[in-house]
Amino acid sequence: MDSTSKPSKKPHPWEEPQAPRAPQASWLFRMGLTAPDVATNPALWPFRWIYGGRALRRLKAVAKGARRVLDIRCGSGWLLWELAKVAPQAQLLGLDTRLRPLMWGQLQSENRLGGSMGQVELREEDFLDLKAEDESFDLILCNLALSQSEEAAPLLEKIHRLLSPGGTVYYYEGTEPTTLTVDRLAGYYQRRRRWSGIQSDLWNLRREVRASFAKDSLRGWRNPKASSEGEVFAVFQGMFEVMEQGRFRALTDLWLPSLPVRFRWLWLPLLIWIDRLAVSMGWLEGCRRYALARKAE
Repeated sequence: MDSTSKPSKKPHPWEEPQAPRAPQASWLFRMGLTAPDVATNPALWPFRWIYGGRALRRLKAVAKGARRVLDIRCGSGWLLWELAKVAPQAQLLGLDTRLRPLMWGQLQSENRLGGSMGQVELREEDFLDLKAEDESFDLILCNLALSQSEEAAPLLEKIHRLLSPGGTVYYYEGTEPTTLTVDRLAGYYQRRRRWSGIQSDLWNLRREVRASFAKDSLRGWRNPKASSEGEVFAVFQGMFEVMEQGRFRALTDLWLPSLPVRFRWLWLPLLIWIDRLAVSMGWLEGCRRYALARKAE
């Protein structure tokens, strides 16, 4: 390679791959396994396992009574497809500024959605540029969107303005690992190394655990200038009435990138089961936060 030539720019994770020319003939496409986000981000495959079943079930229950739904950063639109299954009466609008995932999602919508489902529209548009009447949406999805912006306040203010009185806003973001999780995992790694004859101190192991969580594929997409999740959620709580929230996923965030690709289909369900067990028993605390909140009437 010529030393004077510049290295090629690494494509953004959401820009590959392109949708197949004949999507109906591709079972990978029909299964959603060629999505731009799935192909380069193993933490999103498959969506329904990794995302969090409890959060998805609660969101579907809310969507059943919604007439207009807005996803402010929809990606390929997979979350809107899930809601369209249970809300045939709803008009579902997804916005994003990344053209490739939207094109892929539009093809998927044409193959997935039928007459008995809600109407999904995907549009290349920035949420802050959206022209819509105030209080015109019953449900607004804020799914991994606030962490992509340097300033979350303008997004939250517009969400509040567009949401109808008594309407619901759905919040989902990756959180920093709690002190309990870091301490428990650092202690586990120390014992494991001791059994192997390797001496290590807890202080450095805690740093290693935090650094490993910071490399999680979803956290790696955060805007480096974005506020911390805790700060963003504090503002969110001040603007909306939080009715329900939960935290889940800890080991999955940490160990998923290390799973052998060849047998990921086997190891992934086992890892998620262990993860749920550890969180439910109180041994770990989750590193994903979801919340359902309402706008005061």
